[in-house]
Amino acid sequence: MSIQENYIPLENISYYNFTAIFPANGHCEFQQFGPRPWIIEPANTLFAILTAALGVFGVISSKGVTVGTRYIFCLLLGYGLTSAAHTATLWNGFYKSSGGILNLMQSIIVVRFMYSLGYIRDDFSNFGTLVMSLFGIYPVVSIVLSSSFQNPWVGWLTFDLIWAVVLMPLVVVFLYWRNKDVYALQYHLIGKSVVCCVVAYTFWLLDTFACSPWVAYLQSYGLWFIFMGCTFFYLTTIDSILQAQHQCANAYITPWPSKKFALFVLVNWGNDQKMD
Repeated sequence: MSIQENYIPLENISYYNFTAIFPANGHCEFQQFGPRPWIIEPANTLFAILTAALGVFGVISSKGVTVGTRYIFCLLLGYGLTSAAHTATLWNGFYKSSGGILNLMQSIIVVRFMYSLGYIRDDFSNFGTLVMSLFGIYPVVSIVLSSSFQNPWVGWLTFDLIWAVVLMPLVVVFLYWRNKDVYALQYHLIGKSVVCCVVAYTFWLLDTFACSPWVAYLQSYGLWFIFMGCTFFYLTTIDSILQAQHQCANAYITPWPSKKFALFVLVNWGNDQKMD
């Protein structure tokens, strides 16, 4: 039996059926070009590895920050590696592992943002506690729901509607920073995270529902990895700044690779360097 015959469509499979392959016939790269001999979707795998590299870059470049911030970068590394393993093999277990890590990162971002907002504004304290309590168990609830229904939309909605909750504290931070004398790149992190998230989902929708030769050549699913990785890199950077504010620490911000072309912002706590 050839590799192609190993990946035949499976009807009405549960989103979290670990014995099934989902997508049933691979992503758009697979559908248009077929499986490659060693790595089934090599371009998507390469983009996933680059996403993992973002997590490594975040861990190495973040010095003196909280363990929670560095942990999110470690999760980003894990997300990239499990995504690379999935696109290389199309084994469903790797796909579900990467989805679980993504969901965990979303929940941690919500919890830590709401925790920080309780220090920014006293009237957010009780509301933040409620949200933290709910989203502390959110990853488990979403996995149970996705495992209980065969309709894949249940899984997509339980995983993706959480972004509306992430947006709420981002809007509060935006309004809070708007009235403060903050570093320009710090202010722009919010816009970058939102734009990257929207672009990531645009590529995901193209790959999932509009597969065609040009979408396959564009490597839309791989670009989903990159832009989603950038989204969490920016959100984690914002988290590091917020944590510094309520812990009365100095967060020194450095544009990378340069001030004129700041692709990322690096945060360093508690040294004598000056803001650029």
